[in-house]
Amino acid sequence: MTAVHAKVYLAVEGLTDQAVAERMIGFVGLDPLPAITAGGKSRLDPRIPALHRSGAHLNWLVLRDLDHDASCPPELIRRLGGGKRSPRVSLRVPVRAVESWMLADTDGFAREFSVDRKRLPERPDDRGGRSLRFDLR
Repeated sequence: MTAVHAKVYLAVEGLTDQAVAERMIGFVGLDPLPAITAGGKSRLDPRIPALHRSGAHLNWLVLRDLDHDASCPPELIRRLGGGKRSPRVSLRVPVRAVESWMLADTDGFAREFSVDRKRLPERPDDRGGRSLRFDLR
């Protein structure tokens, strides 16, 4: 019997999110398909109900930063889900931003990007997602 590799479409806010989503899908042995890189949450959010409708036939991973748009991911997911939700659409909400996910593993981040761990923020969420800037030199 031949193994079937599931293919997963991606819908994300921006290029950083796309790179993270592609890596996540590949890490679990699935094939990432072309991404909708919306250019921000204001352009991604209105598309989410349509993604759920297409979930009858397609697999989706949707990454949408929490930012400060809700008190917790389940609240935001309820708001963005609209009506009927598809089990083939996985809406994941990084707290507060996908950059925070990457920096949460300071040892892994430092090793992967060859930077001194001491140069990384200990609490990246306190620095505010998109405004997170630090000197890696």
